[in-house]
Amino acid sequence: MTVPISREKEDELTRNTKSEKCCFCRAGTPFWTALPDRKLGQQVACCPHCASRANPKDIPSKAAWCRSEDIAHIPSYGEIAQGHDKNYPPAPIVPIKEEA
Repeated sequence: MTVPISREKEDELTRNTKSEKCCFCRAGTPFWTALPDRKLGQQVACCPHCASRANPKDIPSKAAWCRSEDIAHIPSYGEIAQGHDKNYPPAPIVPIKEEA
């Protein structure tokens, strides 16, 4: 069973930005699911290749998809050290012991 999808409308704002990542293969895609049991804000990105092979029951919820994207984000060292990355606690400040 295939997943219904629709292409994101292209305008000046979306033309110059990166596409969202497919909920299965993480490839950039301008396509979104068009599941009848979900509202507009609950749809997730899904490329045509994966949509043709996936079962609609396998589509993650919007919350689960956003969480997986947060986890898949590779933070920079600066994000981790400064505590700006949600997946890692800030680096601890360890005092240097001076030898007497």
